[in-house]
Amino acid sequence: MKKLELKREVKLKHLKYCIGKKKNKAFMKSRPYGRLIIYQDSNYPESINIRTKTIKINISKNARREMVKYLLENFNSIIIGNPKKLIILEKEFYNLIHSLELKNKKTVTISDIKERLNKFLSWIFNYESFSSSDPGGKWGPYQLIESLNNSVCAYCNAQFTHIVYRPKNSVEGQVKIRPSLDHFLPRSIHPLLGVSIYNLIPACYTCNSSLKGDKDISLDQIIHPFLDSLDEIGYFEREFNVPLPETYTDYSDFYSQVVGRSTNYDIKLKSHNESASEKLVGFKRLFEIEERYAQHKRIINDFVKKNIIYTDIYLNELKGSYCYLFENTYSLKEIIIEEDINNNILSKIVKDITLNELKLVK
Repeated sequence: MKKLELKREVKLKHLKYCIGKKKNKAFMKSRPYGRLIIYQDSNYPESINIRTKTIKINISKNARREMVKYLLENFNSIIIGNPKKLIILEKEFYNLIHSLELKNKKTVTISDIKERLNKFLSWIFNYESFSSSDPGGKWGPYQLIESLNNSVCAYCNAQFTHIVYRPKNSVEGQVKIRPSLDHFLPRSIHPLLGVSIYNLIPACYTCNSSLKGDKDISLDQIIHPFLDSLDEIGYFEREFNVPLPETYTDYSDFYSQVVGRSTNYDIKLKSHNESASEKLVGFKRLFEIEERYAQHKRIINDFVKKNIIYTDIYLNELKGSYCYLFENTYSLKEIIIEEDINNNILSKIVKDITLNELKLVK
């Protein structure tokens, strides 16, 4: 929910992985840069045999040569360039091939070019190869996810995305658990970006597979976790039902809604400013945020009650009784406020209700 940060050393490790060891043929076959070199050294063939499959690159040889030249020259940017740069590179790449094919008097469209190159680019920038990397190795999805210091879904903040790894030789046996890496720009449509680090978002199964899937979206349509901070763009708010519905019961009244005795309210995700409202609307629609958060009202109510119980006077008393646990009253309040948004589920909504509705912290 806060913007994810990619440190320079993390990007360099990912780039190093994608390049591999140039003098090691086994590594070259399993890494994007090596596969490009192998294809180049084979004199840009029209088809490639991979195990039982044959990949055809149905463009002219000159276009195949220029294609590889472009990919090698821009390799670093393709792998570790920021999302906006990736979109520019992808467009430039397809326009280049398209113009070359038109010069060869071939009537083709950009869509034709994309279709003809899809399998080739999927082979070069092979996500499955990266995804299946040894969790105990130097680099792979486990190490990438761990480096982000983010243990909840980067989209919904409602599910944990922990990593658990135990090697084969352990007494208890092997265990491999990690969150999905969502391709913000789906690799089925954007194979060029299959292993681009800024296109890999740690996400829960619900967000990645059940809701987002292969939907082709733009940076203007929804929040991108590496570019945007939902904490700065939007906020959660409870909308209380007034006047009361016809199904009114003892614990549906306005007071009960406010203090967390009732679930008779709606949860809304609203924008801090108009400039980001379109992104926020697209984001909450795609991930069904308000509908999913409605299922967590009882948990939210528990936090509301806790906030009401822990008054400043009570907090000071606790601080005096347990001074060895808390440096100051605010450090005690952090337990309630859930400041660490990227590592605690539902922490964003708890923080917003605490600071905006209950006014616990000035």
